Formats: sequence, structure tokens, C-alpha cells
Amino acid sequence: MDFTLADPKHVSLVYSEYSREVARELAETFSGQPFNIQFFPDANAMSQNRLKLEDVDKPEACKALVKEHLRRFAKESIPPTLTFVDTTGGKVPMSIGAFQAAEEIGVSSIYVVGKENGFIKDPGKREHGYPVFISDHTDSL
Repeated sequence: MDFTLADPKHVSLVYSEYSREVARELAETFSGQPFNIQFFPDANAMSQNRLKLEDVDKPEACKALVKEHLRRFAKESIPPTLTFVDTTGGKVPMSIGAFQAAEEIGVSSIYVVGKENGFIKDPGKREHGYPVFISDHTDSL
């Protein structure tokens, strides 16, 4: 199956003290018009450090947080086949924990490969990277 990135309607960001401001700005920018993406936690919650990843070097901490986000999607009746975990960015232990959470819940995971010698030059432009499946659980689509 070829993977194309659709416009998301719900997004959860795993953020730490190091990335909180960037995550908050993303949530603030993309929750408004014309995008209307629902963020959990939202920009206000991020400003208050809610659901912040406390230890970026412990995969189990990231795994627990990602599982919490995935369970929230399930409560919103968002099917696992329409959900994916992006393991790009952060530290390696975070990516490992995120992947483990996705596998345990049965959700697909991806990694975004940069087109500029493996780097994403401008993350605001889709053509600067492309997603590849690490684990594909979309088989029932």
C-alpha cells in the first residue's frame, strides 16, 4: 500500500521541556483556521506542562505517554487503522518508546525521511520529506 499523508483532524504531540515551546506553537497555529486540528494536549495545556514527557532518556516513559494519547483517540472513536505514530524527531529512546506503544496498541508507525541527504530542510513543506511505514497496521482499510 502506498502511504500518503492526509490532513489530520486530531493530533497528539509528545513534548519535553526542550520542545515545549515549539509544540505549543504548532498546536496554537494549526488548531485555528484554516486547519482546525484538535490537539491533545492543546496549546494552553502545554503552556502549563500538562502531559509533558519528563524523562527523554527512558523509553518506558515515552511509551506510557504515547499509549495514553492512543487510548484517548480510541475513546474519541478514531479507529486504530486510521491512526499512526510518527517516530521522527526527539531522542532515540523516545522513538523506541513511541514505536513500542504503537505496536502494543496495534497502530501503524512511520518515520519521515528527509530528501536533503536524509535531512528535512523545511518541515513546513511536505516535499522536503516523505513518510515510510515502520509497522503497517492498516491492512483492514
